[in-house]
Amino acid sequence: MAIKKAATKKKVSTKSRLKKTSTKKKAATKKKAVRRAATKKKAVKRKVAKKKAVKKKAGAKKKAVKRKVAKKKAVKKKAGAKKKAVKRKVAKKKAVKKKAGAKKKAVKKATRKATSKKKASTKKKAAARRRTTKKKA
Repeated sequence: MAIKKAATKKKVSTKSRLKKTSTKKKAATKKKAVRRAATKKKAVKRKVAKKKAVKKKAGAKKKAVKRKVAKKKAVKKKAGAKKKAVKRKVAKKKAVKKKAGAKKKAVKKATRKATSKKKASTKKKAAARRRTTKKKA
């Protein structure tokens, strides 16, 4: 009897067996699809994050370049200011020299004038002396 029971148990209709497997397959397929979708979602998220990071990096690079350019400009400006200051100094020195030269010239002129006046008066005196000596003789 037990053997007969086992035999009957073994014999399951093909239809029901197929039905069971197809249901299992469907479930497995669904599971796989869900897993795939999740993976895809993660991949998309990663891609988006990467894009953002790349953009951020590019932005940072741009900023760095801007900073560099600004620094260069500032350095140039400083150099220009230094050059101008040096030029001003040189010009001042020249002006001072010119003034000093003019002063020297004025002093020389005054001295010359005084000397020529002195000479003139001496000449006058000498002429007068000569006149008086001629009269005496």
